[in-house]
Amino acid sequence: MDMTASPATSLRILGEQDQLAFLECCRLTGGGVPWPSSLEDARFRITHLLRQYRDGRVVPLVITQDGAGYCGHLLLDRNPPPNHGHASLGIWIDPQHQHRGLGTAAVRLACRDAFAHDAHLQRIDALCLPDNRAMARVLERNGFANVASLPAQQFANGRFRAMDLWILQRPHAAVSDTQPACGGGWASPGLDRAASCPRDP
Repeated sequence: MDMTASPATSLRILGEQDQLAFLECCRLTGGGVPWPSSLEDARFRITHLLRQYRDGRVVPLVITQDGAGYCGHLLLDRNPPPNHGHASLGIWIDPQHQHRGLGTAAVRLACRDAFAHDAHLQRIDALCLPDNRAMARVLERNGFANVASLPAQQFANGRFRAMDLWILQRPHAAVSDTQPACGGGWASPGLDRAASCPRDP
């Protein structure tokens, strides 16, 4: 199947040119807490994420669909030793692009690529508020399992809130010798390729 001929979701590495869109998406979604409050903050945050990317610690991805320039962002954060076989996933979709299957496709691409090109990665974790059914559906559709409720994980509106821990275990035969589609494993500066997949119905 030609994956670029249909309406597609694509991932690319976050860049310095994304400062304004990154700032606005964070403002609307609370993404990247503590989220930037100014363009200067956004510039600093992106610079920091790209430094971590070059160090092999984080993959910061921009989500696009159907030619839209910036629909949201997704972060894959490798946990430090002794949990270096784990990574944490966070995703934030601009409200005007929600409910289109974008999150499901973006998580699928990012997880597939991470497992395919990092032989040491054994699982990907994600935290989700219990009442965030949209995010829970995204995780369920991508094979994540809700394994625990963790107390006092997020502070909002003057109180701590519990969050559900979702886990995706490494699938069998996940390692690939092909060129990574969305990020060159954990560190591939200068990448200009994008991963794409058809939009979900």
